[in-house]
Amino acid sequence: MVSKTLGRIIESMICPLSSISSEISILIDLIQSNYISVDKNKNDKMNPLPEKFFLTSGKGLSEISIMNAFDSALVDSGIGECNIVPVSSILPEGAEEIEPIPIEPGTITFTVLSRIHATSGRISAGIGYALSNKKFGIVAEDNNETEEEVRVGIQKKLHEMARLRKIKLGKIKIRTESLSIPEGKFGCVLAALVYVF
Repeated sequence: MVSKTLGRIIESMICPLSSISSEISILIDLIQSNYISVDKNKNDKMNPLPEKFFLTSGKGLSEISIMNAFDSALVDSGIGECNIVPVSSILPEGAEEIEPIPIEPGTITFTVLSRIHATSGRISAGIGYALSNKKFGIVAEDNNETEEEVRVGIQKKLHEMARLRKIKLGKIKIRTESLSIPEGKFGCVLAALVYVF
């Protein structure tokens, strides 16, 4: 629809001026309806800027495979029906943390994801973030044997990220998950920061 309309506009440019006015009117309508963005700072579908986010975590076991244990952990965390797209770790200015919300099945869902899987022992994963004096935030993930080791790892990573960016961090918030894997099972734990648009 949009490309056909733009094609008509281009064709009209070589026609007499009298036929252009209706095409210009259509172009103005397209711009006003946000099919064509003229504001580079505007949040658009090609360059989405999340306004909200939430933290979640989950754990899963399977007798079948590591993949099924991961799938079980996704379901446990509440994002098992999402199409997960892993992203790196910058929170945009003004992004607000909210409580976890249901997401429509099949939604492309951007997350900063920490996960670990194994077939025995104890495993832990965590995600943490902090806002900075530059108004944006940073996110770090870690996995290890214990939740305490994960917390220490996240704090070290956030401080190193802040040092590289020459920013000062506010309060660090961390979410962890842990699991002891029974014999004969595949296990997975995950923690995620999920962006909401």
